[in-house]
Amino acid sequence: MAWYLDTVRIFPQESTKTWDGIMAELNPLAGGSIVHNFGYSEEKRNLNIYIVGTADETSLANMTTTGTAVTLSGPYGASDYLVKNVASSQVPFVICQTLRTDLAEDSPVFVVDVELWKDA
Repeated sequence: MAWYLDTVRIFPQESTKTWDGIMAELNPLAGGSIVHNFGYSEEKRNLNIYIVGTADETSLANMTTTGTAVTLSGPYGASDYLVKNVASSQVPFVICQTLRTDLAEDSPVFVVDVELWKDA
């Protein structure tokens, strides 16, 4: 099954998940540390992906401005995330892209890092 971020076809190279606890460490004058646990944050996922074409690059960039959840779908199911950050760079010296046969062979290929926050 293919991977998609909403309607954008993506080719993941790496996927990292993180979970954070929300804690504060207090150091009173009398010594010792006191740790307060204020809860946790939802899952965060960092993707390193390939995409093809400037239209998909623009679509990913626009996902950071809407504030609405997008669906990450792939062979392991689908989950909703908010797009926190997108960093894109064009792959140099690509003479003929073969990732997407529905696009022109000379379409630009991008390596993109996407930071996703789980939509609770």
